[in-house]
Amino acid sequence: MTRIYLLILSLVFMLFSVILSDGNKYEIDLTNEKRNSISKETIKILENLEDKIYIKIYLEGELPAEFFRLQKHCIQLIEKFNSYSDFEIEYELINPSQSETKKQRKEYYRQIVESGVRPIWVKSTTKLVNSTQICFPGAIVSFQEKEVALQIFTNIYFNDTTRATHYEIQHSINELENNLIKSIIDISEKKKNIAFIHGNGELDTNYTKSSINILSEYYNVHQFDISKYEIDSSTGKLNIQKQLDRIQKFDAIIIAKATEKFQKFDKFILDQYIINGGRILCLLDGTKSNINNFNGNYYFPIESNFLHLEDLFSHYGFKINNNLIQDKNCRKIPLQSENGVQYFNWPYHLLISNISPHIINRGIDTLISEFTSSISIIDSSNCTVLLSSTNNSNVVYSGGVVDLNLVKTGINNPTQNQQHTISILVEGSFESFYKNWELTDSLNLNYSTDNAKIIVVSDGDIIRNNINSPNFYFELGYDAFQKKVYSANSNFILNSIQYLCGDENLTKIRNKTKEELRTLKTKKIKEKTPLIKVGNTLIPLFILFLIYLIFTYIRKQKYAK
Repeated sequence: MTRIYLLILSLVFMLFSVILSDGNKYEIDLTNEKRNSISKETIKILENLEDKIYIKIYLEGELPAEFFRLQKHCIQLIEKFNSYSDFEIEYELINPSQSETKKQRKEYYRQIVESGVRPIWVKSTTKLVNSTQICFPGAIVSFQEKEVALQIFTNIYFNDTTRATHYEIQHSINELENNLIKSIIDISEKKKNIAFIHGNGELDTNYTKSSINILSEYYNVHQFDISKYEIDSSTGKLNIQKQLDRIQKFDAIIIAKATEKFQKFDKFILDQYIINGGRILCLLDGTKSNINNFNGNYYFPIESNFLHLEDLFSHYGFKINNNLIQDKNCRKIPLQSENGVQYFNWPYHLLISNISPHIINRGIDTLISEFTSSISIIDSSNCTVLLSSTNNSNVVYSGGVVDLNLVKTGINNPTQNQQHTISILVEGSFESFYKNWELTDSLNLNYSTDNAKIIVVSDGDIIRNNINSPNFYFELGYDAFQKKVYSANSNFILNSIQYLCGDENLTKIRNKTKEELRTLKTKKIKEKTPLIKVGNTLIPLFILFLIYLIFTYIRKQKYAK
């Protein structure tokens, strides 16, 4: 009988050994965020690879110890990827400083930089001396005849010097899956096309540079003038069909803070774009309010921003109101006071943290906005609320004033337990707004769709980056007063476009590790250290004692017969 039990234990042990030997697929991830597991979205992409991928990793040679940890995790991740792909992902570790002469090293450095991998200068401290050495913590990912640079160490700027802290290394490790799979998608899949719409006073490219750069990592980003029509040479009229064909080439379009009225045919083009499967992200103001409107005064009137899109929007079940939201949850602005410059709450610049649990809002905490209007939902059957104000908010309608003294008085009688909608998703079945419109021109038109998708935001400033000059722009969501970046702005824009383009899997992968690393609570650790030490000692002894009792019981049962 003892032999049988021993045989069973041996088989169990062998089974666990087999499982652990193929740990890429069968490892146990005990982290709350599942940081150490490959997401199912990544697996789908790997399973659809059509050829081999080759990666040159420049993390070899005399490097600070922390970078070898990064190297190890990078290799482990590639090996995990290989367990799910029919085509092998090959890699090579390269020492960029292995050239024999200084001239050769310099030339090789130049080649690496030209390929897109950025160098950094790492500070290393020993007992005798402080030194700085150049590193290239990146890789070149190749697929067929295409290649793309991959930054493995992510907390860097060009020509920056760092000590590569534990947090920075861990952050880079957490982002490895997203960054590597993004590189693979970039070279192995055809990018979709999106466009910023122009022609009606939208933000120019200086104020959307940050968004363009963010979106360009995943999409081909274009600029499209919706009001610029070609003239039909045979009729001398606007070539409407040509414009319809041109805009239909884009998988999604963005209307960013339009300030001029849309003409009749522009609205028609937008309607047909939606009906033919196009997707739209609209970031539009309900008023003409701007911080510059004060112009040395303490107040300015609230003017409506009529874009002639009101009837089209109503048809699709919503309305951007000509009002401004005041919210106690807001940013602080500096103002001169009797005690010098002080920071005051400015209720017209909202900090939007009331966020619905939709995938578009994955990885989003707080967005920053300026002079935001509310949205009225006409048909709730096709609308999903994405962003809202807090319960401690008010609205001031067109015809009122924006008064700077509000920083002292605060919001008067906020509407308790009432939130004001700031962003919605409109999707579902719709008929064309122009279904009964009689046209003399022969056009290829559709009049209904089962899969419309429109995301609406009642503040164009959510996508607007500040600029210091035409050649220098600030990151989207940067608050110049607080010297802080609200990264949720850029994340929301990218999530929105990925949802509209049917790329929700990329959103899931990218936001898998957005949670900050949980910091150790030193006080609690000190309090529980004795208990931990006792547990570490007694638990193994208890397990051994339990095994002893089992075998003793088995022996007694055997020899008692």
